[in-house]
Amino acid sequence: MKSKEKEPEIVIRPIGKFGGLDNIHIALIVLVAILVILMAVIAYSKPQVLVSSNVSNATCSSFCANQIASLSIKPLHTQGEIINYTERVLATYNFINMNSSLGIYLPFYSNVSMINASYSPSSGEWYVVLPIKNPISNSTFYASFEIYDKNLTLARSYIQTISPNKILSYQVVYHGVIAIPGKFACNVASPVQVFWFIDPYAPGSIYSLEQILKLENEFGSNVNVSIKILFGAYTDLIGSRYGIFNAQELGKYILCASQQKNFSSFVVNLNALYSNNYINNQTLYTIAKYSGLNMSILNSCILNSTTLINRQTLLAEYYNITATPAVVVNCKYLTLPQTAANGVCFTNETFCK
Repeated sequence: MKSKEKEPEIVIRPIGKFGGLDNIHIALIVLVAILVILMAVIAYSKPQVLVSSNVSNATCSSFCANQIASLSIKPLHTQGEIINYTERVLATYNFINMNSSLGIYLPFYSNVSMINASYSPSSGEWYVVLPIKNPISNSTFYASFEIYDKNLTLARSYIQTISPNKILSYQVVYHGVIAIPGKFACNVASPVQVFWFIDPYAPGSIYSLEQILKLENEFGSNVNVSIKILFGAYTDLIGSRYGIFNAQELGKYILCASQQKNFSSFVVNLNALYSNNYINNQTLYTIAKYSGLNMSILNSCILNSTTLINRQTLLAEYYNITATPAVVVNCKYLTLPQTAANGVCFTNETFCK
């Protein structure tokens, strides 16, 4: 007879005040609660500025003051004022004597609509960057300026090794367009008046005449282009070799031919024969006749052209034009032949829609 197996004993403890949890479980729950509270504190607490323990109290005070200042100090000038000043700086480069021709082209090929100006509280300066297209290589590079906020003056320029010592009142107002200070729009709103200044023997002057044909073809009766002859250093140089009156014949022919309807043929034929050298009177006569000009009217105009050219020289002085070719649009905007269309568009945007 088998002995009776001993049945297992089940110990049932009474429920205590902690719901039957022992000390270990209670400790774990408390620990989890503490961790949750710590995470909440860290998540919602404000960031603190940490300073190395080896920094002196004086240095720490200065550091903290700078941090506060950089967050609270506002610049004296607005971004618009800085852009306006930068446009004046750019325009001034047109009047600086540089070894490179880039200084002349710089204002006209600066994309002022892309100017980016930012303020640095720590230095009290504005940093300005804008793209410029090099007309020679057709590449784009970036120019930059540092401008003092306290007195709105140029601190440093990173375009050329030469920086303007004095900022003029000229201002780049549009791509390739400079507003001339103290000059006002023409009395005639339409057609837009375009003054085309050339020293005939200056590099690019003869070629620029074809730009006139393109401008008139683009805008038609909305523009009125008038050629202004300025006998400058290049014509004087030719005059020193061939006689000043002989050298001036080219300018007189161009001026008088521009007043006839077959001027476009004259321009095409002149460009075909011109080789950056002196053109004698006989060659000019042949070009004019072959172009279908009225020779009697042309000869009469040439004989009486001196007085007219003298007045045009005074007009060039009025606009402070010393280098050609140069173009004045609407009596107040200075451009180059390559950007003259921009001047017309800026004057009346309805022509360019």
